[in-house]
Amino acid sequence: MTEAIKIRLPKAKNTTSAGASLSSSIYTVPLTIFLRGDIGVGKTTFLQGFAEGLGIQKRLTSPTYALEQRYQISSHDGSTSPCLPAVALTKAGGGGLRMGGFVWSATNECVLSPSPLSPPSREGYTSPSPAGRGSVMELLHIDLYRIDPKEAKELVESSDDFEGIRCIEWSEKISEQKKTGPHIDLLFKDIKNSERNLCIQFHDISLPSRTQIETWRRQVMLPDQIRKHCDIVGEFAEKIARALLENGIVARPLALRRAGELHDLLRFLDFQNPPLYPPPVWKKWMAQYPNFRHEAACALFLREQGFNPLAAIIEPHGLMLPSPKRSTIEQKILFYADKRVIDRVVSIDERFENFKQRYGNGKVSKKHTQWYEEVCAIEKELFPDGAPF
Repeated sequence: MTEAIKIRLPKAKNTTSAGASLSSSIYTVPLTIFLRGDIGVGKTTFLQGFAEGLGIQKRLTSPTYALEQRYQISSHDGSTSPCLPAVALTKAGGGGLRMGGFVWSATNECVLSPSPLSPPSREGYTSPSPAGRGSVMELLHIDLYRIDPKEAKELVESSDDFEGIRCIEWSEKISEQKKTGPHIDLLFKDIKNSERNLCIQFHDISLPSRTQIETWRRQVMLPDQIRKHCDIVGEFAEKIARALLENGIVARPLALRRAGELHDLLRFLDFQNPPLYPPPVWKKWMAQYPNFRHEAACALFLREQGFNPLAAIIEPHGLMLPSPKRSTIEQKILFYADKRVIDRVVSIDERFENFKQRYGNGKVSKKHTQWYEEVCAIEKELFPDGAPF
């Protein structure tokens, strides 16, 4: 298990919106979502929101009598190009699929496609080919309520090779040993009246330990001030995620903590005024990632270590033109948290005043204004009633 979270769902509409929010935190396909809980606790309601968030046009209904139903994941413009989350999914080079800023590799792991300011991809991470509309992804909805455990086991096994997103209600009918591969566990519990608790366990991505992060920091000789900035960003990003959880929005606090701790791991690659005597090891890293911005270099480094989803969260955190697409909730939170931190958490206005002095000689440029508006828009999206901190 990567991490576990809990959400309170006071009303049915909160259950639907929580499901929709999960669609913005998907990083691996094929994926199975297991749903447990008594009858009437909101399992199907949650999946209806999830399906809507994925862009499924047809209303998802309980397949209790049919046992399973399939839904084509499509973009919100009505086309049949799958979207995950809510962006077009198209064929990419190397047998992969491209969706917005993402590339789903031939092994069905999520990576971020190179931004216009990123250098050519390293061997093994090829840029996507021009978009096409030949690929279709499906959501498979299975309900085990009306069948016995033996039949449930057989039905689930018959779809083990499903290549899309598989959602299984009444998963308590199957043994825990059947829950293999990337999956997410959902447990719904009634509290009182129509109020429920939802416990989510993520088993779909891997994260490095803090010990591993400290090892990497020592290897690159990361300066103390950048270490401090990363730790504050990680702590603040986790705090934002927990605030969203209180509002019934799915987010991954631990993944964000780790993303924050690592987002500027190779920040020295962008130093315009490096120290007079830079650590000799920096030359090694500059040669390893020539002409890379620090965001793309860090993401590629993490992919090389086997942490593709974490790389996808980190890669679009920088200020770039044109701005990269940030489709997942974790991408948005990390980007926003980074723009609220200097050596402490500050307001957006204070952070951009600091940018103006450091990079604009005290003057406001067109790109400065564009970035400021971009950060303010994400704050409004995350906290429609105003940021609580």
